[in-house]
Amino acid sequence: MQYIHVIRTACFAGLVGLSLFVLSACTKEVVSPGQISEDYFPIINGNAWVTPSAAQAAGAKVAVEVQYLSYSSIKEVSGLQVATRRVGTATVIDTTRFFTMAYTPAFSATKQCDTLLLMYSVPDSAGLSRTGLTNVRILARVLTQSGVYKERASNTFTIK
Repeated sequence: MQYIHVIRTACFAGLVGLSLFVLSACTKEVVSPGQISEDYFPIINGNAWVTPSAAQAAGAKVAVEVQYLSYSSIKEVSGLQVATRRVGTATVIDTTRFFTMAYTPAFSATKQCDTLLLMYSVPDSAGLSRTGLTNVRILARVLTQSGVYKERASNTFTIK
């Protein structure tokens, strides 16, 4: 009977030793991924666009309010015109920058973001397309100091 007690104790001690050995063999060294980038994409609120969805006459002024924010430093805000036109049987897309401004803080407490009102002059469609029918979108681009940018497009409208 005494031998059984000794065998049980020895088995128990052996299991404890084996468990400690297995657990110590499973430790893993944590490897750091290095420096994590702090280049965050800026945010342009999608509900801020006040742009026409109907056809616009050449020379008309269109106000576009851009609401944006960023966790990284902003370098500039740009407005671009994206015109889609037909040349023969081909579709051509032209992008023209009509506005660029170095970042100036314009925080709105009501909207909880920076706001900027862009004034866009609708160009003469004859200068853009020989067919006289051109579809246009206005694109806002917010660029950070590190070169990361976000773009948001307006509704497409036709120039009369």
